[in-house]
Amino acid sequence: MPEERPCVLLADDHDLVAAGVRGLLEARYDVTAVVGDGRALLEAAHASPPDVIVTDLSMPGIDGIEATRRLHHIVPGVPVVILTMHDDVEHVRAAFEAGAAGFLVKSSAPLELFTAIDTVLAGRRYVTSTLAGEMMDSLLTRQPTMPESPLTDREAEIAGLVAEGLDNSEIAGRLCVAEVTVRTHILNIVRKLGFKNRVELARYALGQGLASLEEPMPAG
Repeated sequence: MPEERPCVLLADDHDLVAAGVRGLLEARYDVTAVVGDGRALLEAAHASPPDVIVTDLSMPGIDGIEATRRLHHIVPGVPVVILTMHDDVEHVRAAFEAGAAGFLVKSSAPLELFTAIDTVLAGRRYVTSTLAGEMMDSLLTRQPTMPESPLTDREAEIAGLVAEGLDNSEIAGRLCVAEVTVRTHILNIVRKLGFKNRVELARYALGQGLASLEEPMPAG
């Protein structure tokens, strides 16, 4: 018996392009449907889940990015390959953040479409060869996102003053608040961060750049 071929669902709003891509795909896959917009893509995927989906980005109504995001709820586990004229890293990033498994530009060699589909069917990701190097450079040079501080602005300010060696009364005077308010803030900060005393708090504040001293000088 002949080997069963993977089923492909194709979405592209340009009839001529869709016809050409379909003809190419049919050499190796079974094309279950060809649709021209994002809503039709979602409906076709729900009606007859394919093995892989190939979709354009720029489509009327629901675009390829939003359609890809929704497809993961409609047909979870079915990989999506974006086939588009957009050849920039930002579109690649947006596609993968939406859940795409592959990204291919329409100017690619026809055989690269087969490579992309076979790669995502094997459970791996694929980025078009013309953008792979640029995508890697972008990832390597991207600035890491700093973790959000667990402290409020006021708590961070008080932690910095503790690290500068001020006692509760001095901090209260600096901030024009009651000393009991400062004491309450410090207890909350220490409890929130899991510290045992002001020394640990001061070291933390210095490490976070909340004070400018080289060594903490907490009050006793």
